[in-house]
Amino acid sequence: MQNAESKKPSRRRSKPKGLGDVVENITEATGIKKAVELFSKATGLDCGCDARKEKLNKLFPLDNYKPKNCMTETQYEHWKSMREISKAEKAEYTARVYPAIASIHAALFEHRYHEPCSCSPRQWDTWREDIEKVYNTYEEENKN
Repeated sequence: MQNAESKKPSRRRSKPKGLGDVVENITEATGIKKAVELFSKATGLDCGCDARKEKLNKLFPLDNYKPKNCMTETQYEHWKSMREISKAEKAEYTARVYPAIASIHAALFEHRYHEPCSCSPRQWDTWREDIEKVYNTYEEENKN
């Protein structure tokens, strides 16, 4: 029978914000973090882990949904008209909505304009969802 002291509290990890959190999780799992903490405690020297973690999180974030630019009123109006075109109308959707998705996403997320292959719509759906999030934020922030 285990005593109360030997039970470790279960700790749920939050979703990593960036590379710094990933490195921290790896060092915890391998025991490196514990060794560094013991060394820091024994020597009185700060290991710099927290500062390094924050710097890596800022340099290499894992959340891809962070647009670099805000949606303009022109982009908002353009997307508002495009989002009404149904995916069921495949020819019109491909001809009109795909270029709108590509151009608006490139402007918001600062990447070069390109149109992914239409044979696999996964990238298009991801970009559309990204634009929808920005669109909804724009609507919320610009309510009168």
